Amino acid sequence: AFGKGLLSQGVLPVIKHFPGLAAGKQDTHMAPTHLKLDTKELNDTMSPFVKSLEAGMPIVMCTHATHPFFGSDPITLSSSVVTFLKQKNKNALVITDDFCMKAVHVKNTLEEAALQSLLAGFDMIIYSALPKEQVALIQRLQGLVDGISHTKQQQLVRTQSFVNQFKKKHKVALAKSEYPYVHE
Repeated sequence: AFGKGLLSQGVLPVIKHFPGLAAGKQDTHMAPTHLKLDTKELNDTMSPFVKSLEAGMPIVMCTHATHPFFGSDPITLSSSVVTFLKQKNKNALVITDDFCMKAVHVKNTLEEAALQSLLAGFDMIIYSALPKEQVALIQRLQGLVDGISHTKQQQLVRTQSFVNQFKKKHKVALAKSEYPYVHE
């Protein structure tokens, strides 16, 4: 009801941090964390997110924690989590938690993790670093994008198209960027 009220006033609510962080023992800002939940506990934890998405909430933010249900990587790098969430609301914008956090790029460089997230199907990554660091990441990311297959590049173009349609539908203005696939 709260989310619907926000929507009725032109405010886009973000439900976060899917699938929940309460079972994690570490702070994902500082270190990787694993969600120690059995199947029933995971389903119970995910239930409010699922209900919110099914009710039409437009944006869901995912955590960098890990859970075996979504693979061994952080949830923000998992295509299975994007598939799961899009099955609940195909029109939802699926975004990551902040890529400044340490838990997301333990195994990869920052740009490799960002590209993995985008190729997993996340519609947008968050990176709240200083503007010059954001631009540097975008440039390094563009270098990686130039080296991937045409099929994967087309996947990123489709994601960009979805984000553009979402912005128009919800009358959202994001800062323009000279770099494709990534918004400042």
